[in-house]
Amino acid sequence: MTRHLIAVDLDGTLLKDDKTISVANIAALQRARANGHEVVIATGRPFRHARKYYEQLGLTTPIVNFNGGLVHHPQNVHFEVQHHPIPLKTVQHILESVAETKTQNIVCEVTDHVYFQYDPVGIYEFYTDHALSVTTGDLRKVLL
Repeated sequence: MTRHLIAVDLDGTLLKDDKTISVANIAALQRARANGHEVVIATGRPFRHARKYYEQLGLTTPIVNFNGGLVHHPQNVHFEVQHHPIPLKTVQHILESVAETKTQNIVCEVTDHVYFQYDPVGIYEFYTDHALSVTTGDLRKVLL
């Protein structure tokens, strides 16, 4: 039998609208693993927002976070972590490009550090859940 790597996204793919995994999806992934296939999560979310699904599925594989910006293995300290954030020069260019627009807010995350352009009223808890630090201010100056 040929083994396969099955990579699943979370939002809009594995998760239902209520942010839970259906019984059918859990069973399908368990069958795949029982048949010798490897299952990994590949998501745009930071690990702190994907951990509960990783644990719920009982995964023992690496995980891809931040749309590929971070690949790590929560259970293997010897795994060679791949961390490739957007270059700061590019971030600064984007921030300058949107500076004069009517943007409601800008959120930047680096691993578990969250940066907001403006006070994040109403969305604060989602982004900052288990964050190591939260910084608010003009990101053109904060992210130097």
